[in-house]
Amino acid sequence: MTLRQKTLPAVAVAALLVLAGCAGFAGPLGEDQQQRVADRLADRFEDLEGFEATVTTAIDTGNRSITSTSEIAVDFRTGEYRSETLEPKRAAGDIGVYNGSTMTTYDASENAYRTFDLETDGSAMGGNLGDQFENLTEEVDIIYNGTEQVNGQETYKATLVPTNESEEAVDSVTLWVETDRMVPVKMEMGLSGVSDLTTTVTFSDVELNPEFEAGTFEFEPPADATYEESVTGTDTKEYETRDELAATVGLKVPPSELPEGFTFQDATVFETDDGEPQSVIVGYSDGDREVTVSLSEAQDGVQTEVDGEEVTVDGQDATYRGVGESNGNVVWSCNGTEYIVFGSLEKSTLVSVADGVGC
Repeated sequence: MTLRQKTLPAVAVAALLVLAGCAGFAGPLGEDQQQRVADRLADRFEDLEGFEATVTTAIDTGNRSITSTSEIAVDFRTGEYRSETLEPKRAAGDIGVYNGSTMTTYDASENAYRTFDLETDGSAMGGNLGDQFENLTEEVDIIYNGTEQVNGQETYKATLVPTNESEEAVDSVTLWVETDRMVPVKMEMGLSGVSDLTTTVTFSDVELNPEFEAGTFEFEPPADATYEESVTGTDTKEYETRDELAATVGLKVPPSELPEGFTFQDATVFETDDGEPQSVIVGYSDGDREVTVSLSEAQDGVQTEVDGEEVTVDGQDATYRGVGESNGNVVWSCNGTEYIVFGSLEKSTLVSVADGVGC
């Protein structure tokens, strides 16, 4: 399963800074109005050299809510970047620094750091966004939603939706920008193909074009810190048979055949840095329809928030969540493994398939 990283989220971040200019509109914007927004984005970005802010990111996967807060500094002129984690406590003090050519990451709990080269063509973000403004009106429909209170602040709200011609992996991005200072307040984004995944980003203590302190984009590890070899990318392995998969991973793999006529098609295993299986995505098909089974080790210390209809799977308590008119998922945990069955299927079929996965 591969999620494509496309242009919309990056454009959305910049759009937060200028959408106050849409205040005279209501509802979907026409082509001329959208072009004015695109032009305004480009003009605004020319004046934006960087920013500092406290950023809170909440990822809701349908059965789990994961929240993190970091202090961020970005220099658009050079592409330099710094992030220091404040929450959750287990990650507090973790640091990521990019100086324009090298990325350094520091794990405070392990007192260990890594470095790897990361070359960019000019500014890491500025040049990229400049090109994206050119195609904004072709790739995105902009809907102005009026004003709304967010944490006691008056904001302008707008939604960016990919056009039919767009290849975005993003369903839509909803934006809120503070009316008086025109600074970002909130962004909410959903991904195509992952109907129950929503990412919400909130901004506080925002400062535009700050005077960065000396050493902001440098990192000197503690004298007793351990240097670890860098691991680039996520290692995955593909399997075409259920037996081969079961012989490789320690997690309990679903059977080759599931209820409702679904049979094993393929599987992807995502591995940890040391090569151990971390999570598994298994695809099934009945010839016309598809369903996916995800299984991973239940993570200690991660806050889980389940919101849905209680059902029973192989004698275990589970939760069914309907998403939209035709999508849904069934979630449950058993013996240290978390299971998710999802697809564009009716509730009864999903629960039946989940029951076949078992515990």
